[in-house]
Amino acid sequence: MRVNNICSYHLIIFKVDLHTRLTLIKMTKYEEKFMKLLSAFLLVTLGLNSFAQDAKEIFNKRGEDRMFAKQAADLYLSAANAQTDNFKELEQKSNFAHAMYYFAQTTSVKKDQIALHNEAITYLAQSLNKVGVDVEVQEEDDDTEVEYTSYPSSLSDEQKLLVAKALFEYGANLGKYGEAKGITSSLSQLPKLEGAMHAIERLGLAHIGSYGVDRVLSRVEYKVPLRDKKLAYKKIKNAVDNTLHPEYGVSTYGLNNVYLAAFYKGHPNGKAAGKVASCKLLKKFVTVDPTKLNTARIPETKNDLAAAKSLIAKLKCN
Repeated sequence: MRVNNICSYHLIIFKVDLHTRLTLIKMTKYEEKFMKLLSAFLLVTLGLNSFAQDAKEIFNKRGEDRMFAKQAADLYLSAANAQTDNFKELEQKSNFAHAMYYFAQTTSVKKDQIALHNEAITYLAQSLNKVGVDVEVQEEDDDTEVEYTSYPSSLSDEQKLLVAKALFEYGANLGKYGEAKGITSSLSQLPKLEGAMHAIERLGLAHIGSYGVDRVLSRVEYKVPLRDKKLAYKKIKNAVDNTLHPEYGVSTYGLNNVYLAAFYKGHPNGKAAGKVASCKLLKKFVTVDPTKLNTARIPETKNDLAAAKSLIAKLKCN
């Protein structure tokens, strides 16, 4: 399938929309099995044996038009619904949530952001539950007393990675969902967000997403009232330090740079020192060609560069 294949594309979107509407209704196991068989039949009928690959190619065009991200999300969702293996379904749901995150973050309409992030959260929670991960249930580490999302102890290394990636996409979308709704009105969601990140840490995969766990948790610490701004700075500094480009001296993940600069009030040597360090980092970052950093997220890096330039103006960097 290709985007210019209009006939096939609209058949796909019709099928995705139909399945989406039915999935949001509580189905019996028989009905759910029937829908998966129907999805698989339609995939074969349309000759779409490489659905996920097509979605990836379409998502790679998101920098040209944000609607490509939504089209990719629809295809990833359809690929997920055709799976009979729960972990393969989870993998495609993670891809779906990743595409939805980009689509949601490239609109300025708050109610749309909320709806899109909520859709990603809802579908991921359903698929995580199928592999024994319940985002509503938190367990406590006996040694650290840190609470984390409950997950099966019998996961293979491959399954651990799939679960960690899904929990990360879940947490990233949940965080932005909370910000769009308002921090204070979303405080009840914090245990689920932090629990998901702590579970990733316990799985030994905190480095995924270019140290995304530190990035997400640092934003929680910095944005939530009465939390620890110094801890926020420490966490995002760790993310930057572990993803430094050897030549340019900035994180290869643009958002790490933006967050570190934005969280300058948490600098260990005080606000003034933090502002100086932030300006230095931002000035280096905005001179870098986005194609020289993370080639998988060039559109996002361009957005990060725009945010960095706005921050330079806000901080009045000389």
